Amino acid sequence: MRNKYLYILISALVLMLMVACQGDEMKQPVEPIEEELMELSVQIRPDKTGSSRGAEDETAISIVPHLNGTVLFLMLDRDSVIQDVVSVDADAVRYPAPNNGIRLKFNRNEIEKIKVIGNVDDNKLYLNNPSTPLSPATLLPAGTDWKATLVGKRFEDLQYDITGQGTGGDQLDPQQVNVFGGVLTREIPMGNAHLIVVVKPAISRIEIGGLKSTDNIKFLLEEIFVDNNFKKMGLNYMAYPTYTNDLIAFDWYNSAFTTGPTAYPKEFYFNVNKQGAGTAKPSPMPTITTTEITPKVDHWWSFYVAPAWVPNPDYDDADPKQDHEYIGNVIEPYVGIDTPSPIYKRTYSAMPMLIFKILLDDPDAVEADADDEGRHWITIKNYKNADTGERIHRMAPGYVYQIKCIEFTKDDVDKEPIKEASPYGIDAVVSVKDWTYVGGAGMPGPIEKR
Repeated sequence: MRNKYLYILISALVLMLMVACQGDEMKQPVEPIEEELMELSVQIRPDKTGSSRGAEDETAISIVPHLNGTVLFLMLDRDSVIQDVVSVDADAVRYPAPNNGIRLKFNRNEIEKIKVIGNVDDNKLYLNNPSTPLSPATLLPAGTDWKATLVGKRFEDLQYDITGQGTGGDQLDPQQVNVFGGVLTREIPMGNAHLIVVVKPAISRIEIGGLKSTDNIKFLLEEIFVDNNFKKMGLNYMAYPTYTNDLIAFDWYNSAFTTGPTAYPKEFYFNVNKQGAGTAKPSPMPTITTTEITPKVDHWWSFYVAPAWVPNPDYDDADPKQDHEYIGNVIEPYVGIDTPSPIYKRTYSAMPMLIFKILLDDPDAVEADADDEGRHWITIKNYKNADTGERIHRMAPGYVYQIKCIEFTKDDVDKEPIKEASPYGIDAVVSVKDWTYVGGAGMPGPIEKR
């Protein structure tokens, strides 16, 4: 009997010990992320690589973006959440310089990327609030407490202001734009004591050198519009703004195309030679004798645009409505009905559309009727690389997309600026250039001021 009780007692003790051990195992603290500390000095250098615009022009020189005011070093974790911010004056980190820049210290098992954003003081950077997506983003002005404002925020919620590039006196100054660069911390060798991060312009630019009829149609170019674009752009180029006023996506029937400078965002509009006041037909009609319109000599009609990189989940190169690899805005195009309907909305490619309003000397020279104001329209929706002949599906930051001349035939002229029956409009032949300009008196040289 005593052996029986002893057996029961020992069994109970063993069971208690097992439960206790299991409890200890369950309460084991989570192993902290192993520290792999790095400390190094960092400088930044504007990108000087690549050929200059107009390589045939020996006077062409590279644009080096100016580095002014505050430079931000953003340290991101694997989820692209900002874990630390170092803000410093550009002069302190410019390469070459007498000093060695700033010192950064971080655990590279926690910090996956270091992003560098420059020229942030001149109304060029905004912060989106994802909890109120339909509200305007908040301007981050000079003097912002960058660390207190940005730590814990998602990198994609920071936005470049495309309309705020340049300076207050010259919105097209190509040296006064946001610059960006970055590095993956895993690519920094352990023991490295110094790092130079190359930065380049954070936006893209379109340049147009002229519009020409190959059918000898006499026309007057009145206005240029850039549609299917964004006023702001997430710093990751994949977070599009959601605030309505930041979307440049005007439907074919929108009055902005007829009222021009009154309703259309001025940064995406150019008054070349608008005739008459308002939308009325000019009276008397001007004498039209030209079949080709160009800017001033050696100049370009130029626009800043937002690079957009969101992949098209329905991409199908055999489907005319889904043959774009990257998506842009959703526009409701013309489909031959009087009342627009949401069912006809379609997503266009990430490439901005160029829209030209023209006045014809002889409206009967084309098959399309004129609109109610007596105007006709030409739309550019497709871009082809001049060197390869391949279609360009997205624009990259830091590059100029230069169209020497857009040629059109009578069949390319429509009654409306965007037409579903002609989903591609005209193919524009584009030379992809580095962010450059032809040297000369004044800035920015070849760009015709609005």
